[in-house]
Amino acid sequence: HYHSLTHLPIPVQKEVPLGPFLQRILNLVEPECRSNNISVELDVGEDILLSIDSQLIEQVLLNLVRNSIQALEDIETGKKISILAGRVVSGIQISVSDNGCGIDMDHMDHIFIPFFTTRKKGSGIGLSFAKQIMRLHNGQISVKSDPGRGAEFILRF
Repeated sequence: HYHSLTHLPIPVQKEVPLGPFLQRILNLVEPECRSNNISVELDVGEDILLSIDSQLIEQVLLNLVRNSIQALEDIETGKKISILAGRVVSGIQISVSDNGCGIDMDHMDHIFIPFFTTRKKGSGIGLSFAKQIMRLHNGQISVKSDPGRGAEFILRF
């Protein structure tokens, strides 16, 4: 895990149509979501070309969706993950949100720190990896959470 943080590849950025790219991510996670009774919503506002290293950003998005799936484990009904994308004043934004357990306010300042985890089997690498990948893309990642009601991770390019 340490190696993956210290030896990040240099992004090879190409113009990627955002809608089909996010649909591919959705197709990858759909079986796991279906088996956990989670509905997934994808909303891409318009045809957008985004200059990214698609493999690296795919890893970031898959990690965020898997975190959402884990956050929904103790929810009985109405489990939902939303992936929204579109243009904002500062550029292009992709958000991954869920209606799961949310993030405890005591942990909010620590979640992007390498090796910080609240999970028994967690490595604490996923979100710090995501932050580094977003930096390499001259972007940022942020989070909003309402404990007990869910969380939203926002990628800004």
